[in-house]
Amino acid sequence: MSGLPAGAGATFNPNPIGSGTSSMSVTTSTGTPTGSYLLTITGTSTSPSLTHSATVTLVVNSAGFTEFLPLGLSVFANGHGGPFD
Repeated sequence: MSGLPAGAGATFNPNPIGSGTSSMSVTTSTGTPTGSYLLTITGTSTSPSLTHSATVTLVVNSAGFTEFLPLGLSVFANGHGGPFD
């Protein structure tokens, strides 16, 4: 994960993922600056050796509301796709 602004954090559940899907949760704080941030999420596997990346925009507004764009993004692990939450 790269691109998170100051005061923000991200976790994945489950992590690591064997197969199937994993959900990413992003938290922000009152100190997180408002704006749009380009996040790059990268997943890797060891057998076979693969790397996949997805880019989303994290929007933090003055009301403390946070959203991701594009909505409905899917990421894949071991040939399985799932919604990106």
